[in-house]
Amino acid sequence: MMSKDEADLAHARGIIADCCHYSDAAVIAACDTILLLDRNGDDAHRARTLRDTLEKTAA
Repeated sequence: MMSKDEADLAHARGIIADCCHYSDAAVIAACDTILLLDRNGDDAHRARTLRDTLEKTAA
């Protein structure tokens, strides 16, 4: 059974993988979740880059 953090991380990874179907706010929240729970993991660089891009284009 997955812990809550593992489930949250898996859900966040799913949102980022299919980001065209989610609002920018949802994708930014998913990026924040990944950076909070797995800052040095495989998806961290992608989450940082995607989050920065979305923040710049929203401004």
